[in-house]
Amino acid sequence: MAKLLLLDFEATDLDTKTARITEYCFHVWDTVSGESRETSGYLYDSTYPVLSKEIQELTRITPELLMEKGQNPAAVLDRLAQTMVHMDFLVGHNIFGYDLPLLLSECKRHTVVFPKVKVVDSMTDLPFGPRIKSRRLMSGGRLVPSS
Repeated sequence: MAKLLLLDFEATDLDTKTARITEYCFHVWDTVSGESRETSGYLYDSTYPVLSKEIQELTRITPELLMEKGQNPAAVLDRLAQTMVHMDFLVGHNIFGYDLPLLLSECKRHTVVFPKVKVVDSMTDLPFGPRIKSRRLMSGGRLVPSS
C-alpha cells in the first residue's frame, strides 16, 4: 500500500520552458487508510508574463483573479516539497510531458529543493481496459469513463 500525491497544474503557457504555474491542485491519497486531503489554489508573483486570451479562455484564469487570490509561489512549492517527503509516488496525467518539467523549473526559479520521488504518469503507466479509446482526461468537455 502507498501514499500518493496526485498533481495537476494550469499555467501561463503550454511551453514548459517559459510557462509559470497559475493554478495548482495537490491531492494526497493514502491507499491504506483511504484518507484524502486536497490542497488547491492560485499562484502569482509580479514576474509572471501577460496571460494570452487563449490561455484565459482555456483555463478561465484572469490576471485579476491571480492578483486577488494568488499565493506566493515559493511558499506553495516549499509546502509541496515538504509533503512529497512523506509520499511513495507522485502521480499525474501527462506528468512527464508537462507538469513535472513545469514543477522542476518553478522549483529551480524559487530555489526550492524538490525531493527525489517515484513518478507515475496515468496516461502511460497505468493499464487501460479495451473499452477505453482515449487516454485524454476530457473528451468534448465530458470526463472520459475509466471503465
